[in-house]
Amino acid sequence: MKLSKILFESSVVDSFWYHTTSPENVESIMANGLKINSAKGKSRGSLDWMKEAYGGVIPIFLSKDSGRYKNGIVLKVDVSGLSMVADIPGLIDFGGLLTDDGNGMWFEEESTPEEFWDIVDPRSGEIDFTELRTTGSSASEAAIKVTGTCAVMEDISPDRIKVVGKV
Repeated sequence: MKLSKILFESSVVDSFWYHTTSPENVESIMANGLKINSAKGKSRGSLDWMKEAYGGVIPIFLSKDSGRYKNGIVLKVDVSGLSMVADIPGLIDFGGLLTDDGNGMWFEEESTPEEFWDIVDPRSGEIDFTELRTTGSSASEAAIKVTGTCAVMEDISPDRIKVVGKV
């Protein structure tokens, strides 16, 4: 196993990440966990786009930084053993642009994050969504490193979640 992969996994696995939600969702989350395909708090347009980007799933988004999102209740999530993939919408904040066919992303050459220099397709400059939503792929790992956020494409049980504060 490459040292970079070991270091990446040690920084992600067996650790805690954070999710922010509305106060009215906390009771349900603490009873039932965080659920994929939840439409709460997202606009209809972003739901359609995310579902396409993630192959039919609307994932759960987490951040390494508990204060990244500035509204709602902060939940601390034990991510050990969970499959974490790229926060594809989060890459837009770092210069990511959607391809015309809606199957991937690209960066303007001068704004491509260094972590993606060896990952983008050398001919098209694109990264396919399939790579970004594949656990352990170079593209997914690079995206998590760049954004400090991730997507989880499976339900997260309530025993992994603790309420830690309000932002």
